Amino acid sequence: MHSAEGLVPDSSKLLVFGKSDGEFGPLDEKRQSLLPVDELRQNMDSFLASLKNILPSEDKTADGMKLTVVTVAVGIDATGKIGILGTGAEAGGDATLTLTFERR
Repeated sequence: MHSAEGLVPDSSKLLVFGKSDGEFGPLDEKRQSLLPVDELRQNMDSFLASLKNILPSEDKTADGMKLTVVTVAVGIDATGKIGILGTGAEAGGDATLTLTFERR
């Protein structure tokens, strides 16, 4: 499979399929982006560090309750930027992931 740039995916790159007209088009080469895995890893690490900073710590949860699981909808755009999808947000040209974290 080739990307719009004519590159063949390898283990150092990840193929991201974008949306057009509300539909994913994995077979449409114009809606594919071949992104470097190292860059995506750095972006994900940065995103997760920021997410950790906004979540309450275990000792700061509501009286008698504790936060044990967090689920977030995450978008990856065609340039490799990673962020939370807000309520009512449309992914547009994004790939979406759902990440679930459980405290140990």
